[in-house]
Amino acid sequence: MNYKEIFSHIRGFGARKIYDFLAANPEQKPEGVDEMLLAVITTLYDKDLKKNFKTMLGKIGGEPVKQALKVVSKRDYSNYSAMKNLAIDVPELEKIEGFNTLQFLKYLSIVSHTVRDMREHFLEKASDEEIKYYLLNELYDNNDPNIVRLYIGDELSERVAQLVWDVVPQLAPSLASLTCRTEGKVHFDFDTIDMPNIYEIKIGGDFDKFPSFVFDQPSLQKLNIRTNLDVFPEGAGKLLNLKELVIKMPVTTLPDDIFSLTEITWFTLYNTRLTAVPEAIGNFVKLKNIGLSKEDNPEIKTIPESIFALPNLPQIYKDDIKAEFMPDNEYEVLYNAISYFIKEFENIPLVKELISKYKANEAPNYFPELAIAVTKCYYEDEHGRSLGTYYNYIDDNAPEKLKQVNKALKSFKYIDETTTPEDYDKMRKKLEPFDWFDTEKFISLCEVMVVDIYEKYPFEKW
Repeated sequence: MNYKEIFSHIRGFGARKIYDFLAANPEQKPEGVDEMLLAVITTLYDKDLKKNFKTMLGKIGGEPVKQALKVVSKRDYSNYSAMKNLAIDVPELEKIEGFNTLQFLKYLSIVSHTVRDMREHFLEKASDEEIKYYLLNELYDNNDPNIVRLYIGDELSERVAQLVWDVVPQLAPSLASLTCRTEGKVHFDFDTIDMPNIYEIKIGGDFDKFPSFVFDQPSLQKLNIRTNLDVFPEGAGKLLNLKELVIKMPVTTLPDDIFSLTEITWFTLYNTRLTAVPEAIGNFVKLKNIGLSKEDNPEIKTIPESIFALPNLPQIYKDDIKAEFMPDNEYEVLYNAISYFIKEFENIPLVKELISKYKANEAPNYFPELAIAVTKCYYEDEHGRSLGTYYNYIDDNAPEKLKQVNKALKSFKYIDETTTPEDYDKMRKKLEPFDWFDTEKFISLCEVMVVDIYEKYPFEKW
C-alpha cells in the first residue's frame, strides 16, 4: 500500500484497513505516516481500535511520535472540547524535536470534523511550498484517489487563493469540484481548460478578467461566481446540465443565453445593479428555489409576471418577492417577516380579526400595534422567552416610523402576566411622541396575548 492509498483510506475513515496493513508490513511505512497515524488515534471513537493503534505506534513509530503520543493521550480530541484541548497541547507538541506538529494538525483537520478549523492553523503557518504540495498530492476523494474535490476554506487569504489558482491546471483532469473564494486580488493564466469530471465551481475574488473557462465545462451542474466585475458575458448557454446558478456581481444586465438553461432549479442574484428582472426568467420552468431580495438588489424596480407563473417555484418564494418588490402597503414586508410568530396568537379573536382585516387591506393602520405587541409577548416554546431576538425583525423590515417606536420601547424587554399597570403607564409616556401610533390598541393586544400565552404554556415564571 503506497502513501496515496494510505491517505485515501484515512480520508474515508478506513482506519481498520490501515491498521491491518501497517501491522503486517511495518517496514513499508512511508515517511510522514507517524503524524498521520497519531491524528487518526486522537479521533477514533472505537476504544479497542484506538488502543490497538496506540500499541502499534508505540512499537513501529519513531522516538518523536512516541513522545507526542504521551501528550495527546491525556485528552480526547473527538468531542466538543477538541479545540480547547488542542490549544493546550499544541505548544507542548512543538517542543518535541523531530515531531512535525504542522503535519499532525493538517491530518487532524482532515480526519476529524470536530476540529476542522485546524485547517486555518495549517494555512496560516504553512509555507507556499507546503501548501502547494498539499494541493497537488493530498486532496483525494474518500473512495477514489483519482478524483479531487478542491476545497480548503470558504474565505481564503489572497496568498492561499493565488496558490490554489496556480495548481488548478495540474489538477484539472481530476477536479470534481473547485471552491476558491477570497476578497483579495487574484489572477489565472489560462482562458480555456478541460475539467472532464467537474460538476461544481464556486469561485470569488478581485479578478482581472471574467473566468470564461467555466463555460467550457459541459458536465458542470453548479456555478457560483462572486467578483467585482460588472459584466457577465455570453457563454453560459453552453452549460446544458447546469442546475444551480449564483451570480454575485455588480451587473446591470444579464445575457439572454442564461435564460436558455431550462434545467435550472436554483437561481440567485446578489449585489447586482439590475433595474429589472428579465421576462425570460419564465423559461426556468424547473426553478424550485430563488434568491432575490431588495437588500441585495436595491435598484430593481420591475418584476415580470412570468416569475409568478413558474410552475415549480413554491408559493412562499412568490409571496416573498411580491412583498419585497410589489407591496400593497408599507407593512407588507414586515408582515411577511413575522407572520410565523403571529400565528402563535391567531386563536385570539381580537388578533384574528385584525389579521383578516389587514389581509383584506381594511385595517392596515392597526398592523404596527400588532407587530410591536407580538415582539413583546412572543414565547419561543415552554423553555423560555425568545423576546429580544425579534427586535431585529422590526428593525430590519419595518418602515422608519415603526422602527422609532421599537427603539422607544426597547427598555421593556418583554411583557408577560407580571407586567403591572404602572409598567403600562411608563410605556404610554414613552409612546406619547408618536401620535399616529394607537397606544391603547397596542396595550389591549398585549394584555390579551399575555393571558393566551400563559394558558398555552403554563411553565414556571423566570
